[in-house]
Amino acid sequence: MQNNKKKKNSIVRRQERKKHFGRIFTAVTLLVLVTVLSVRMVNLYNKLQAARATEKSKEAEKQEQLDKSKELKSYEKYTKTEDYVEDTAKSKLGMVHQNEIIFREKD
Repeated sequence: MQNNKKKKNSIVRRQERKKHFGRIFTAVTLLVLVTVLSVRMVNLYNKLQAARATEKSKEAEKQEQLDKSKELKSYEKYTKTEDYVEDTAKSKLGMVHQNEIIFREKD
């Protein structure tokens, strides 16, 4: 009888060890899974932040280009006016109107 009790106790202990090992294995597996997913989530978050920063810089660059385009269009309109022709003739060629008087300082 005692022999049967020892066998039963031995079997029960083995089963408890297996259950305990199964629980530990499950816990470790879940811990590894959570760790891997956390690392991936952090990496994705960093990529998202980098993409947002790039988007902001590209948007600012786009706005600068639009402003520059407006300035160039305005300058293009100006170059088609008589004022531009007169200013260019005066500054680059030294030309003046017939009724204008030029005053120069003595050196």
